Amino acid sequence: MTHRNLSISIYLAVLALVMPAMSNAQAASASTPQRALTAPFGLTLGKASLPEAEAKWAEEGAVVTNRGYAAIGAGSGINGLAKSSAEKILLVDIDAVDFEGKRPARFVFFDGVLFSVQTVLKPLLNKGTNVQNLSEQEVSDLETQIRQRYGAPNHELRDMTAGKKPNVLIWDFGQNTLTLTIGTLAGSTLSYTNTALAKKANDYKEKATRSLRVQGAK
Repeated sequence: MTHRNLSISIYLAVLALVMPAMSNAQAASASTPQRALTAPFGLTLGKASLPEAEAKWAEEGAVVTNRGYAAIGAGSGINGLAKSSAEKILLVDIDAVDFEGKRPARFVFFDGVLFSVQTVLKPLLNKGTNVQNLSEQEVSDLETQIRQRYGAPNHELRDMTAGKKPNVLIWDFGQNTLTLTIGTLAGSTLSYTNTALAKKANDYKEKATRSLRVQGAK
């Protein structure tokens, strides 16, 4: 399938949105998750390679609906018109994934290694093949389901759009985190991410973006 630039992954957008406020946020203490969490298709975040993931998808008859590199530069955040890409970050959208219920999801690889699985539950500005349009009640029901399955979140944070309740909920699973955002600037999203590899991917993207700006200024 031909590669083309895609909008940067949900997790990197949420990470950039939440991290500056994290030091000032009130983190809620939580009980240890009731059981371990594995990525869809039994893949291991931070270890599974692209060929391993492709073999699993083929084995289970998964349908790839979109595939491309993360876009950088002007247009990469909203309209997807960027002509430059961060080619170490590969995004692959799968039609139906068992990810806290059947839903489309995006698998994100850095340097050929899976580090995040993401889905848009209710979009604000995002459009794409990993997007649903759940009602507020359906998102609330999903939150209840996740709380019942894994216990209370380890961290409850607020972004600038939050009302009385925290709208960024994070469950820790060792080096991985399950993050549910509700009505943030990125919409309502669900992501399961290896934080160490996500940081490397974000650092790489920021460096590529700075390089692009320098080239554009010449």
